[in-house]
Amino acid sequence: MTGQYVKIEKIAYTYGTRSLFSDLSFNLPHGCVLQIMGKNGSGKTTLLQLISGIKTCQEGTIFWDKTIHYTYIGHKNAIKGELSPIENLKLYNPSDNKCRQALEMIGLELRHHLRPCYMLSAGQQRKVALSRLFLSDAHVWLLDEPFTALDENTKNRMTLHLEKHTSNGGSAIIAAHEPLKIQKSVIKKLVIK
Repeated sequence: MTGQYVKIEKIAYTYGTRSLFSDLSFNLPHGCVLQIMGKNGSGKTTLLQLISGIKTCQEGTIFWDKTIHYTYIGHKNAIKGELSPIENLKLYNPSDNKCRQALEMIGLELRHHLRPCYMLSAGQQRKVALSRLFLSDAHVWLLDEPFTALDENTKNRMTLHLEKHTSNGGSAIIAAHEPLKIQKSVIKKLVIK
């Protein structure tokens, strides 16, 4: 698997009597962003969950490079509302300093770092979830609708972080409705119908 992080071979998934996809094959090279596009209910989230191992393929195989790490951030934020952003991030990394830096990187204002997350807006909560990327040494980011509830400034900031990640050899698989505004990275698109 030289030069690629993951290889998908002939996977299929059926939900009830409906086939979401079948005989689907692709790979994810180093330094690449793969955008999964499709209508609501087309199987974007299911595909990300299959790739991440949350769900099991009904057919086909997913081969990961065993030497790398990946991280998955779903469309739900997976944060504890009664905890502050710092306290939520400390579940992933015990360093207060690194947690603060991660929140600053995503653009969450300092005045919100110690507030309970249930008091934050949907966009601020999404920032807390996405800031986990900066506490991780993951080579591959698996992101489900990462731009949901974000303002334009934060979308641009996140796009710059994606470009930096890929320029350093990392990759990402992103399920998103709208086209990504990435300029400096190799972008591949996969449309699920």
